[in-house]
Amino acid sequence: MTHRSPGIRGLRLVGPMLVVVVAALVPVGSASSAGLSLEQRVERLERIVNGPGMVDMLGQIQALQQQIQQLTGRQDELQHNLDNLQRHQRDLYLDIDQRLRRLELKPTAPGSAGAAPSSPIPAAPSPGGAGAAAGTATATLQVQSDYESALGLLRAGKYPQAAQAFRAFLKAHPDSAYADNAEYWLGETNYVTRNFGPALQAFQAVVRHYSRSPKVPDSLLKIGYIQYEQKHWKAARKTLTEVIARYPNSAAARLAEQRRQRMKVEGH
Repeated sequence: MTHRSPGIRGLRLVGPMLVVVVAALVPVGSASSAGLSLEQRVERLERIVNGPGMVDMLGQIQALQQQIQQLTGRQDELQHNLDNLQRHQRDLYLDIDQRLRRLELKPTAPGSAGAAPSSPIPAAPSPGGAGAAAGTATATLQVQSDYESALGLLRAGKYPQAAQAFRAFLKAHPDSAYADNAEYWLGETNYVTRNFGPALQAFQAVVRHYSRSPKVPDSLLKIGYIQYEQKHWKAARKTLTEVIARYPNSAAARLAEQRRQRMKVEGH
């Protein structure tokens, strides 16, 4: 009995192509119809498959498969690095934001406001004054605690819980010094999970209700980003241009210009 060449087993990676070749070279019908036995047909097929042309094609396919695997691995690595970078930037921003708010709410040191009398005449205490002051201090601490609790959830990546905490904060403390920040981070919490509808509403609320907030440039930028993600190209371009015009020397303006250039390259 004639021994089979092992080459045909090495071509299993190109199974679909081999099926096509077999179908083309071995017509349906009896072996005797073409004057060749089944054994002869198989040997003929092996010679064709093991020929230099087929071997070269197999080599090319294997090389392409390796390149695809390498590119896939590289893409996964880049995505992982990008996720880590974005997480680090968000944590850094949260930390800076928290420190700035603490400084803003820190009481002014005695004597720092100017030349106050060395022995000021004490004012007569108003009825219940001490109790009211204590109540105000307690309320302020509660506001700060609620805000930092929501930030902690965001920093931990617990986005649904963070969004719920920021909404609860805004409902409980709508006029607090943290309200603009809470609205902004509510938008970020939804943006990072690609929940663009609620994110857009939150960023628009910052721009509309807290026009003097330092969060307005970034909120306006994120509005442009969301319009881009929603493929509202004209609106996105208009919003990004507004960021550049209103805040020309800001980080938000630089990012807005980068996104405009990206849109130009993409043909939007």
